Amino acid sequence: MRLILLFLFLSTLLNVNIVAATQVTPPVNIAPSLPNTQNNHDLVYQQLFSMHSQLASLDEKLQQQKTLGNDVKTLEAAQQALTIQLSRFQAQLEAQDKLQASQFTGFDGRISDIASNTNIWGGIFTLFGLIITVTAIALGFSAKNRAVYEAKQAANTASDSHMLQWLEDNKGKLIADTRTELEKVSLGLKERAEKLATEASAALSKIERDLIEESKRIITSNKGETGKDLSKHNKSPTRASAKNWFKVGLSAFENNEYDEALKAWAKVLELLDQKEEPELYAITLMNQGFTYGKQEKFEDALNSYASLIEQFRGSLNEEIRIQLAMAMLNQGIAYGKQGKSKEEFNSYTRVIERFKDSSIEEIQVIIAKAMVNQISIYSRQKDFSTAKNIHSTLIKQFNNSEKSEIKIQIGYSLANIAELALLFETPEQVLCRVTEVEEFITDQQVLAVMQFIRFLLNDKTIEEVFAALAAIPAEMELDWSFREIKDYLANFEGQKLHQIQAVVSFFEQHKDIEKLRIESGLKS
Repeated sequence: MRLILLFLFLSTLLNVNIVAATQVTPPVNIAPSLPNTQNNHDLVYQQLFSMHSQLASLDEKLQQQKTLGNDVKTLEAAQQALTIQLSRFQAQLEAQDKLQASQFTGFDGRISDIASNTNIWGGIFTLFGLIITVTAIALGFSAKNRAVYEAKQAANTASDSHMLQWLEDNKGKLIADTRTELEKVSLGLKERAEKLATEASAALSKIERDLIEESKRIITSNKGETGKDLSKHNKSPTRASAKNWFKVGLSAFENNEYDEALKAWAKVLELLDQKEEPELYAITLMNQGFTYGKQEKFEDALNSYASLIEQFRGSLNEEIRIQLAMAMLNQGIAYGKQGKSKEEFNSYTRVIERFKDSSIEEIQVIIAKAMVNQISIYSRQKDFSTAKNIHSTLIKQFNNSEKSEIKIQIGYSLANIAELALLFETPEQVLCRVTEVEEFITDQQVLAVMQFIRFLLNDKTIEEVFAALAAIPAEMELDWSFREIKDYLANFEGQKLHQIQAVVSFFEQHKDIEKLRIESGLKS
């Protein structure tokens, strides 16, 4: 409102000044006998010229009459009268010229004043216009911001109201959907736990078989020396009792009586002197740690392994070095069961660095296992580059080995890399890796997994995958999991997705070939 009043005031003021500037005072008529127009002004000059001509003619006639001796009084009187009239006209004409000059000067001044005023007021109006423009813009922004704010407030209010109403109308469905999602998550966690348990069971079973065979070998090798040793050290009852307790522990372990086995291992360690029977003492500590692991008492297992490593760290008797390397490997596995990936990896690194130059075949197998386990860690982390680097080191170190257990480890490494390559390489590259695995290994489980990868890439049918799975010997324990590529598998749809899920369930849950046939939609 203030801007409008200011604008009206300036407009009125400007109009007043413009009117004042344009109202020029009319000139005073100094010679009213002469018309004050441009045409009349020209007429006066014509009359003036005419009078000059008449005067010249009278002069000529007057001279002629004087020459002839005639009376010239009449002509002189006429000449005098015309001269007087001419002088008057001349005076009036000069007066009018001066008046016009004065008027022109006045007009020029007024025009200058008007121009000056116009410039001043033009500047004022320009500034005023700028002020109005800026103010209008400011008011426009203010109005816009206020309008936006009020609109947002209204929208939020409407949105909140609408949302509350929507939640009220759909709360039943939302609760049901949430319950369904929670059930899915719970099922996924359950499946993951079952899968981890399966993996742990398979790995531990393999180590278990190795330990049992090693324990039996040690007991057998000492039979012929028992009498001599007892006589030599004069401790026959104690030494015999220790060996008997060892046999008790071994028998209990094979029968899955882990508490009884632990009692037996404790008795052996109580009765033995590690310096006199270092091999038996070391294998007993190993068996103790492994038995704790079977009970998922991982801290106790780690303590047993740590005790073995500490007591026999500098040993050169070969059998004990094997147990030392195995303890370091199992230490890493126990850390892995606790989810301590860093400690797990470091344990594998220590055993590799400590025994990398060993020529003992059993230790070379342990090193190969440690490297494959490192590859598994990086595979879980989807670090394809590092996994490939470790795999390359494994191949470089053991590619010429003829030991079957080392070849098995290399085959597992090749298969792990081929599976992880699904996430990082082209189908053609993955198929090349699969072919390399198939040409290297004879393990039926791994070969079936390769057939499954080909199926994922549309290179094999579900019937061919099923045939490969059916060819796995019944006594073979299935320890393969697909956790590294679970997200990849979830991208499939329709019947193929159901068939993929059936194969994964076969490996990780039921291991029932007929159930797999039904779930895959295959005819019997």
